Amino acid sequence: MMTLKNNNSLATSFKEVARGNKGISLVALIITIIVIVILAAIALNTFFTTTETQALKTKALNEFIEIENAVFQRGQENKLDSSVYTLIGTELSNSSAMFVNNKNYGDGYYLVNKYELFGLGVNSTTHDYIVNYSNGEVTLVTPYVIDGKNIYTKDDLIFSEVGDSVVDMATYNEEKGVNAPIVFTGMLPVVQENGKWKIVSKDDDSWYDYTITEHGPNRTANVMLLDGVTAKDSNGRYYTNEELRGMNPLDREGLYIENEGSMFVWFPRYTYKIESNGTKSIVYSKLTNDYTLNGYTKSPSFYFGEYSGATPDNDNAGYVAGGKELSGIWISKYEAKYVY
Repeated sequence: MMTLKNNNSLATSFKEVARGNKGISLVALIITIIVIVILAAIALNTFFTTTETQALKTKALNEFIEIENAVFQRGQENKLDSSVYTLIGTELSNSSAMFVNNKNYGDGYYLVNKYELFGLGVNSTTHDYIVNYSNGEVTLVTPYVIDGKNIYTKDDLIFSEVGDSVVDMATYNEEKGVNAPIVFTGMLPVVQENGKWKIVSKDDDSWYDYTITEHGPNRTANVMLLDGVTAKDSNGRYYTNEELRGMNPLDREGLYIENEGSMFVWFPRYTYKIESNGTKSIVYSKLTNDYTLNGYTKSPSFYFGEYSGATPDNDNAGYVAGGKELSGIWISKYEAKYVY
């Protein structure tokens, strides 16, 4: 029969074995488990917070695009028949201007609340807007707050997503005879391959080819923003949005997009003329140097807050934004997707 003394000796022996093996103690094991649980909770919280933020960005972009289109369309319809297509909202004036986002909105602007937007066919917003029916300008009265930034306009949102870090400034591609796309940090150059968008380098020869065919440019330069993008490699390895954001751009090349983000297409600067047979001939500009001889004129500028028509006596025609001549512009390719 084992005595108390023997029990004490046995306990002492276990302690010595533990010391000799330097094994982990029960307390240390419990602390380790607690730390793992805390880290897992933090990681999950970060994941869900990031996912919610990306969803909000996409929802906001989708809303801006929808309302801009509706406002601009109503403005055009109003010019055709103002009695049928009324300008919805409260008309503002310089004497009753609203001060929003460090700007006074007076003559030419309307305050449209979330209920009045139904009259424009918009039913996916809970916000009030200041709009301009002449140029489609749309500004939130109360901003979205995303990543700690106040988002009043679509441009604010795109700027917050892409950032102001330019990978390369305006350059002219001598070999391809066209102004090269200006790529910002956060843009993914992509090409379509077997029905999938594939991430490539901005220097990849296959990315774009603006040789004119009967259907237009042979292949335009497309980019995708990182809002909600996920991808796979050729072996089926899946990459989350956060993994893509943290990757070296070189390591993203060759990955295939699974979940698409917002897309934009590059329109390089050009001049044109209408031939006698009705076809349009174009000449690409070299940076901001436009060819305007032999009947060629500057191309009409796209919407940048104010439309500028291309006329011989209008020096503001062409690619201009905020008084600055541009070598090209990025245009939204199609409406952003958002799943509730």
